Amino acid sequence: MLRGLLKRPKSRKRPTTAVVVYDMPGAQASDAAAAVKGNEVAIFRPPVLLDARGRTMPGVSKELVAQYLVASTSALADADLGPVTVEWLAQQGRFVKTELTIQAWGQKVEMVHPVAPVSQKLANQFELYIGGMALKVRELHKGHQRFDRANEMLSRASKGMERLRDDDVPHFADAEYLFLQTEIQQARVMSALIPVGEDPAEEVVGTRVAVG
Repeated sequence: MLRGLLKRPKSRKRPTTAVVVYDMPGAQASDAAAAVKGNEVAIFRPPVLLDARGRTMPGVSKELVAQYLVASTSALADADLGPVTVEWLAQQGRFVKTELTIQAWGQKVEMVHPVAPVSQKLANQFELYIGGMALKVRELHKGHQRFDRANEMLSRASKGMERLRDDDVPHFADAEYLFLQTEIQQARVMSALIPVGEDPAEEVVGTRVAVG
């Protein structure tokens, strides 16, 4: 009788979480952010990796990195950018800002790139930013430029990153968040750009020019 009435309690297995840690030279502990869902950790590893001092990984030259950035931007913009000069402006945590000078169009554009592993949730929002910037690049050489669709994508990226601040796990350090939001807001107000001047400007008003 007793054997039929007594039941063994069901064993409750505690959910386990697998954690992946990337050891980046010179990186801070807060840089290892991961999006955790149940027992899954999703981390995006960008193709271009730089350490905390802005140095490439062994065997990767800065020329190769620049070529990749130009080629990927050209592919996203669906346009041949021609000769491009890449200038590395600043780095904040796992993100770096570059300035692309498109010689054929006589235009400059600043873009931010992840250069260390970030959470997949943050990478998803960053794709919106990159997509919006690619749309802006497509408009740079046009006489009539439209940035409404690009600005809408940038606005969605900004709001998405704002929501990540309330997530259960950290996705960026405070300095990284401020850096990203500043660059996104500056990109949203970027409209028709001033062409890059190669020679000193000349006075026009009050002068006379003979043609032919």
